[in-house]
Amino acid sequence: MHTVGVTTEAPEPPKRRRRLKGEGTVWFNAKGGRWVAAVGIRGTRRSFYGKTQAEALHKLKAAIRAGDAGTYSAPSKQTVGAFLEEWLTDLDVRQSTREFYETTCRSHLAPSALGRLRLDQMTQRDVDAFVKAKLTGPPPLAPRTVAHMRAVLRTALAQAVRWDRVPRNVVSLSAPVKVKSTQVVPFSAAEARAILAAAAGDRLEALYVVALSTGMRQGEILGLHWKDVDLDGGTLRVLHGLRRLRTRAGGISALVVTDVKTDRSRRTVRLDPRVVAALRRHQVRQETRTQMLAGAKWRDTGLVFTTTYGTALGASNMVRSGWRGILKRAEVPYRPFHTSRHSAASFMIAAGVPIRTVMGQLGHSQMQMTSDLYTHLTAAMEVDAATRVADMLFSDRAQ
Repeated sequence: MHTVGVTTEAPEPPKRRRRLKGEGTVWFNAKGGRWVAAVGIRGTRRSFYGKTQAEALHKLKAAIRAGDAGTYSAPSKQTVGAFLEEWLTDLDVRQSTREFYETTCRSHLAPSALGRLRLDQMTQRDVDAFVKAKLTGPPPLAPRTVAHMRAVLRTALAQAVRWDRVPRNVVSLSAPVKVKSTQVVPFSAAEARAILAAAAGDRLEALYVVALSTGMRQGEILGLHWKDVDLDGGTLRVLHGLRRLRTRAGGISALVVTDVKTDRSRRTVRLDPRVVAALRRHQVRQETRTQMLAGAKWRDTGLVFTTTYGTALGASNMVRSGWRGILKRAEVPYRPFHTSRHSAASFMIAAGVPIRTVMGQLGHSQMQMTSDLYTHLTAAMEVDAATRVADMLFSDRAQ
């Protein structure tokens, strides 16, 4: 009986699947010592690198998905600093905002290590490192200042995303700067009365009356025109603000009257008869004594509050020549002029004025802004509130 021998052959190894068009190719570059993955996206061949095959493939697949979704951004050799310069030239913002952006970009962002990075290679860790370096110095900068720098960079990167320079805004992914909220201590009613008493008869008495009674911003008061004041009707319209801006020629700063920023800031403010009386006295004084003393040097700018020559009154000049002296005569500890705005809001709240009405009076665009800034009351107001509640609870009981 013959036995037929069966020969068993080793199975052939499975053939490597041929990659389809659009899947890309992957290989190891021995000379460079890294894996390379390449694929055609939008008609251009793109290469992605990694220390491992998996890393290179991960980048390739992410690029393919972005290409299919229409969100792929081609790598660019443009640095962050170069992009910021391009972004600045394309801005369509108020001049004061432009100046702030230019100063932030050219003095802090572009000269830093961040500015020398390639735009498409910047990561959230790079942003975090920049923030840390600014906070720790030398010299260390205030957290709020650094937060503003980060905000400018985030705004610029948002444009980079829209321009298809980068796929995402890495600044938004970075850690926000922790800024401690500053507790503003408004003037008490007694301090405010002392300030007005000290200002009685002063050339700018009406300015302090308007500030403490209406809560208008400093720039709004200094940019106020007589044509926007209705003394008979007891109202004024807030339409303009006075700002110090750089001129295009030589970058020299100058006082400029500009429109207010938002529709909410553009508002009508009702005036108490006593505030109207102070403005009438100021108007008579300006049209007679002030103009007479200035003589031929007087300039009719139409502004309510001016220098002794009728020109725009800068904020620093007003504080230096008037505000500091008034507080000193009133024996009130020095606080910035902006405190008058906080104080007026506190007086309104203490008087029972609804928050929404306070919001309109101050020109706030959001209710939260009014609530956050001005619902903190002074100690005297808190004691008064406690007394009122106690009177309601214990009025008919023995003290």
